[in-house]
Amino acid sequence: MLTLNEPDGKRYDPNDPEQRECLRKAKCYIDRTVDPPVIRYIADDDLIIIGWVWLTANGELKANGVRVVKGDGYFVYNNKKFPPGVYYLIRKNGREMLLSEKTLNILFKDDVYVIVPIEIIQEHPEIKRFKEELFKDVNDKKLEELLEDSIRNYGIIRPLIVDRRYRLIDGYFRYSVAKKLGIKKVIVLRRSYDVDEDFDKALEDIAKYDVIQAYEFQKFLKKFCKKIKHPICNKK
Repeated sequence: MLTLNEPDGKRYDPNDPEQRECLRKAKCYIDRTVDPPVIRYIADDDLIIIGWVWLTANGELKANGVRVVKGDGYFVYNNKKFPPGVYYLIRKNGREMLLSEKTLNILFKDDVYVIVPIEIIQEHPEIKRFKEELFKDVNDKKLEELLEDSIRNYGIIRPLIVDRRYRLIDGYFRYSVAKKLGIKKVIVLRRSYDVDEDFDKALEDIAKYDVIQAYEFQKFLKKFCKKIKHPICNKK
C-alpha cells in the first residue's frame, strides 16, 4: 500500500515544474481535502502493481506485464506452478512477487492508495450508465478537451476510485482521457468494498467526490430509480 508522506505545508502550485513532473510520473497527488490544496508525495518503497495474470477454469490464459508459461490446468511463473485464478505481480523494495487476488485482498483490507497499470482497471456497466446519466447535460467534448489539456500538462491530479476488484467507480472521464494519451500507470484509491455487493457505497463515493449537494443527489437518485431497477431504490 502507499505510504503517503506529510506535505510539510507545501501548497499545490500548478506552475511549479517539479510538482508537474511529479504528477506526470504518478509520484504524488493533490490532496484537496484541505484548503488550500497540498501536494502529497509517495514513498519510494511503496507497493506497486506492475502486471496481472488470469487463468480461467477452462484453461484460457491472459497476462499483462508478466512472463508466464501455460501448462495443462496451470501456468508457470519463476519456476513455480499456479492454479487457475487471478494474480497480480507486485513490486516492493525492488522485489517482485506474484500474489493471488485473495492474498492481495487480505493485504488490502482497508482503503488504500496504490499505483496500478491502467489495463487492470475495468469499467463497471451500471456505474458507467449512472455516470452517463449524471452528466448527460454536460458538454462531453468540451470537458474532454479541458481534461486532456490538464492531464497532458499536470498528470491526473485526483486519483481514480476503484472497488476491491479494480472496477472503476469515480473518474470515468479521467480514465478515458488517460487511455487516449497513452498513460500506462495511475494512482487509484482502492476501496475495500465490492461494487456489486455495496452499490450504495459506490453512489456515496460518486456523490462525495463529484461534490454533488445532498439534496440535488437525492433528486437525481429518484430520477435514476424511475428508469433503472436496482436494490438501492428499495432502501429508505
